[in-house]
Amino acid sequence: METPWDDRVAQYLAGRYRVTVQQVCRGVGIEYVSSHHYREIAIAMKNAGWHHAGPGCGCVVIWEAGDKPKADETAMAFLNRARDYADAANELFAVSETRPRVHPEHRPLSSPLSLLYFHTVELGLEAFLRAHDSPIEGTSRRSHDLTKLYEECRKLGLVVDRDDSVALGKIVTLLESGDRQGFRYFSSGSAVTADLAWTREFVEHFMVVIAREVEKCDPNALLRRRS
Repeated sequence: METPWDDRVAQYLAGRYRVTVQQVCRGVGIEYVSSHHYREIAIAMKNAGWHHAGPGCGCVVIWEAGDKPKADETAMAFLNRARDYADAANELFAVSETRPRVHPEHRPLSSPLSLLYFHTVELGLEAFLRAHDSPIEGTSRRSHDLTKLYEECRKLGLVVDRDDSVALGKIVTLLESGDRQGFRYFSSGSAVTADLAWTREFVEHFMVVIAREVEKCDPNALLRRRS
């Protein structure tokens, strides 16, 4: 059921996640809230995807957005998830060493290995951003755009190698190229990807640097130790 207030209510609610009907009424210019106004504004809020969240003070009813964003994890949570992917990649790398090669330049299990290292780097960059109070959830940083994440981290002072345009920058470019060309899903044509032995070695160094940065920004962080 549409109301004359739908557009104005939706505009007022944009960016808000917890309000009362009375607040919305004032926000759209209703000075005296009659029962008729209350009902229409409540309907308009439902039309915008909002719902009752429970009672507030007195008889006031609290409403919440249906698309309330997920709270961001901490920098340590991102770091520890990156460590999990790095461990999985290194275990799979060891398995790939035992497999026969059909072609000298094609490592067995190269696609899942590339994907694991891609996600390790992505999570590591997100850990660095979270350590610098940059949000991840609900932003374009969740789009798997390694180049954009890398450039943001560089602007915030991330340095992994003396010349990151040769090291981290090249890893990011090659992993992202492989992601577009086929290691995540099937794709026609040949893909230019990073050498996985080199990637493995660099990602280990990258993870040490990210852990140090997270610990520096959060001195109370309990870094998970590996046995």
